[in-house]
Amino acid sequence: MAFASFLTPSLVLSQGLRLTTASIAEVQYYNSAAYRRMEQVYRGNQDAEIVTMMFPKATIQLLLDLEEAWWPTFTTKAAKTILWQTKNGNLVTGFKPECIVKTNQTLIELETFKLVENFYATQVSDNANINLKDKYNYDTARDRYLDKWSECMEAMHFYDVNQDGVISKIEENNDIDSNYYSSDRRYF
Repeated sequence: MAFASFLTPSLVLSQGLRLTTASIAEVQYYNSAAYRRMEQVYRGNQDAEIVTMMFPKATIQLLLDLEEAWWPTFTTKAAKTILWQTKNGNLVTGFKPECIVKTNQTLIELETFKLVENFYATQVSDNANINLKDKYNYDTARDRYLDKWSECMEAMHFYDVNQDGVISKIEENNDIDSNYYSSDRRYF
């Protein structure tokens, strides 16, 4: 699997294994109630827990989702095939985590929502001690994540296929010209 190449420099930041540049500030901004609940659960040590445990877990889960669910959709829309050659001459044979644009706001939100969902999932997984407020927050976090995931499945502007550092309009809106990547330009 492609996610086994986590230790490439593009995925390893100083904070550990990460998909995006999301930080604790994003958790505080997008779900301040979850951050306050983390303060209660982790007794003030929530920042270390977020950086060392929660973001890497969310990254692994998102990379699996991107490879298994998003990538087949992307290749179907972009090239109508799994194997194609980019304009730079690179042969695209599979999902490469290093092509993900780490500063993309949609992915930052997705990773943050996945982190919050995972946190609340740990709170409601103990059947003997389910807090109804945590259960409601888990359902809300799951819905937010799924809404953002649906957006990612449609807007594919966070993957640099050409590996040139620029997300072109064709890469961003690959539905515009579905034959672009396979070099079949007969309709244009």
